[in-house]
Amino acid sequence: MKPIGTFYCEESKAYDVPRQAILNTRTANIQLHPGQNYHQALEDIEGFSHIWLLYLFDNSTWKPKVQTPRDLSKKGVFATRSPYRPNPIGMSLVKLIEVNQLSITIQNFDLLDGTQILDIKPYISDYDVVNNSTSGWLDDVIEYNIEFKDLFLKKVKQLKNYDADKVIAFIKNQLTFAPVGHPNKRVKLIADNSYELAYQYLRISFTLNNTQIIISDVMDSLF
Repeated sequence: MKPIGTFYCEESKAYDVPRQAILNTRTANIQLHPGQNYHQALEDIEGFSHIWLLYLFDNSTWKPKVQTPRDLSKKGVFATRSPYRPNPIGMSLVKLIEVNQLSITIQNFDLLDGTQILDIKPYISDYDVVNNSTSGWLDDVIEYNIEFKDLFLKKVKQLKNYDADKVIAFIKNQLTFAPVGHPNKRVKLIADNSYELAYQYLRISFTLNNTQIIISDVMDSLF
């Protein structure tokens, strides 16, 4: 296999991309390689609202069991969307916005900048939707409700070196499922039911009560 093009977007770190691609309202671009007749291959695709992208993950190792962001216990890799697979191939459903020669504009993505695209296929609702489906272990995952206090919202909008929307998206990404006790989420216990989430140089304070999370404050550790 050889890539047919490259994916370009603002997101270069995994924590910048929502776990659910549908939550990502930003647009991105796929640039197909010239000289391969790909402009002909794109004919008739504009009538589809969504397309499947097959692409290469940027890793060369795989793990039979992986830590997922939604659960505290490891799962078999074939029961997850983890990039640590025997063959580093990813698949994502994205919204098709526009096609201009070899340039494709899309939305609702979970890929990172520089991802190599292997193939493009149309989403066909008659075949790609399965009624009465089940989601295995995901059906038992607890979803936490997140509330943002006015003080936090005021301070996060005043941060000079951060995009407030990105910070809020990161918080939702990290804390909606398995918010505490997870080895990869950089959450620190401060006191009873009080925690601190790290995002780059930011420290985000929150409290946890059953399934309710209240985001109360944010501080920049550089200052």
